[in-house]
Amino acid sequence: MRSFRLIVLGVIHLHPRGAMALDRRLKTIRPNALTVEISPWSIQWRQRLGRRLQARLYRSIQFVNDQAERYPDGSSFVAQFIRTHPQLRWVQLQLQEPYEWRIAKRYHTRFHVPMVAVEEGADVRKKFVSIRRLITPDNIRFLLEKNISESRFYDEFHHEENRASRYLAKVKMDEEMHRKTNRADFDLREINLCRNVEKSVNRFQSCRETGTFVHICGWRHFESLKLKLTPLLPFTDIHLELLRYTIK
Repeated sequence: MRSFRLIVLGVIHLHPRGAMALDRRLKTIRPNALTVEISPWSIQWRQRLGRRLQARLYRSIQFVNDQAERYPDGSSFVAQFIRTHPQLRWVQLQLQEPYEWRIAKRYHTRFHVPMVAVEEGADVRKKFVSIRRLITPDNIRFLLEKNISESRFYDEFHHEENRASRYLAKVKMDEEMHRKTNRADFDLREINLCRNVEKSVNRFQSCRETGTFVHICGWRHFESLKLKLTPLLPFTDIHLELLRYTIK
C-alpha cells in the first residue's frame, strides 16, 4: 500500500537566521523531493541583475554617507556599514538569492532528490519594480534616519514568528469548518501555487511507493494549501509545520 507524506514547511522570508534553521530542518526530515515557493523568473532575475543592483546599492550608500570619503576603499567601508545597519542588510537580502532556494538547492545537490520552483512569475515581476526603488539614495537616506537598532531588527522577526504560530494554530483548529465550506476567495496566485504543488506531488508519487515530500513556502499560504490540496491528494498525509528559527 502506498504511503506518502507532504510537509508544508512555512517560513519567514528574509529571516537572518533562516538559512541555518532550514538547513538543519531538512537534514532532520530527509525529504525525498522538494518544491519551493519561488518563480524561475525571479531566480534568473537575481542571477542576471543582482550584482549590478548591489553595486548600485553600494554607490547610493556612499553618496548618502559623507564618511565614505574618509575611506580609501569604498567597497570595504560599505560592507562594514551594511553589517552595522540592519535596515540596510534587509535591503541587501532583497537582492540576493533567497535562503529558501539556496538551502533547498544545496540539499538537492547533496542528496540527488528532485526539486522544483513552483511559483508563477507574473505577479513576482511587479515586486522587482519596487526593489529598484529601495536602493535609491533617497530611500537609503530615509532608512538611515530611522536608525533601527539591532535588537529591534530581530524583534520584528520574533513578532512575525509569534503571528505565524497563532495563524498555524487557527488553521489547524478551523480544519473541520474548512472541510464544510468551499472557499472561493483565494486569489489566482494561490490557486496556481496549489495547482503546481499538486502536479509536483503527483509526479513524485507516480514513480514511488512511499516517501516524504516537502513544500517550502511563506507561512501565510498555510490555509489555502491545506484546503485546496486535501481533496486533490486523498492518499497523502498533509502536515503543516512552521520552521523554528531559535538555534538551541
